Amino acid sequence: MSLPSAEVAADFRDALNDLKFNSRPEISNLTIIAKENTEHAQAISRELEEHIKTTRPEYKLPALYVLDSIVKNVGTPYTVYLGRNLYNTFVNTYTLVDNPTRKALEGLLRTWKQPVPESMDTRPVFPVDITRAIDNMLLKYKTVIAQQQQNQPRAAGPFPGSTRNDVELTKDSIKRPRPELIGLLYEARPNQCSTCGRRFPSGDEGKVQKRRHLDWHFKVKDPNLVKQAIHRSWYIGEKEWIEYREQDEAKPPPETNGNAAAAAKTNQQRWVRIPLDPELVNAPCPICQEKFTPSRLDDEFVWMDTIQVGPKYFHASCYEEAYGNARSTPVSILGKRPADEGANTPSKKMLV
Repeated sequence: MSLPSAEVAADFRDALNDLKFNSRPEISNLTIIAKENTEHAQAISRELEEHIKTTRPEYKLPALYVLDSIVKNVGTPYTVYLGRNLYNTFVNTYTLVDNPTRKALEGLLRTWKQPVPESMDTRPVFPVDITRAIDNMLLKYKTVIAQQQQNQPRAAGPFPGSTRNDVELTKDSIKRPRPELIGLLYEARPNQCSTCGRRFPSGDEGKVQKRRHLDWHFKVKDPNLVKQAIHRSWYIGEKEWIEYREQDEAKPPPETNGNAAAAAKTNQQRWVRIPLDPELVNAPCPICQEKFTPSRLDDEFVWMDTIQVGPKYFHASCYEEAYGNARSTPVSILGKRPADEGANTPSKKMLV
């Protein structure tokens, strides 16, 4: 390739690489470049064929539109150079693209069998032997695809009792694809929450569960919450994450009997707002030496099962076990101090 041809081919290649979709102005510009440089038609044709061969599948059709525009608007000598490898260019593209693109390629092929519109030349765009070879290839290709689809076994539902028992826990058995088992994971619970991905069974009961679950999403969703920074300590810990068991937050908590359960429920209902003092926030319960767990109640961050006695905070359950009924000690939420604080408040020696 001579130096001028190399320069023209490089300019054409750069413009061709910018073509990402069916852009009429860009295709017209490339056609003009080819028309003004017919003496370098062989180099330009080689660049166009190489681009169609190596570009991504979604970019192949626009490049073929460039080929179509050049051979119809410029004609010779591009029909000669591009016709030599047209079979390979078309076939390689056809086998790599999707069905809508294949329909467009078949439309291009039909126009290549006919003369150029509004032309005095009655000959087709490309010689008949080239387009006939492509037609024969398409016919064979479609026949093979149809036979493969007919011979492909349809996915049948597994027989009762033959799902898990037929799967051996061996290395070869585990590596074997079993697409029918994947469907079993979703058939029992086809209804999926679009927010969190949780699935629900079909039927009226499943619809009720999903509706209640969506109502729960709407209830807990707070547009102001996303604007606030979440402290790292408020995330669930490793131990809690391992021991976590999924519960339906949309359902009311199950009712339990017994004094112990009633006392635990009463203690959980006791809460205080998280103090602003960092020392108090990081201070543990003086009795059990465990840190308080932040929770969100309505629009506030609080410590559940917590009471304030003087300047210190206690777990309500710990305080009740150590000093009797914790309800006899007022909580700081009320903003009052008990009259008999000295009698119910533990000594500093015990708190330290």
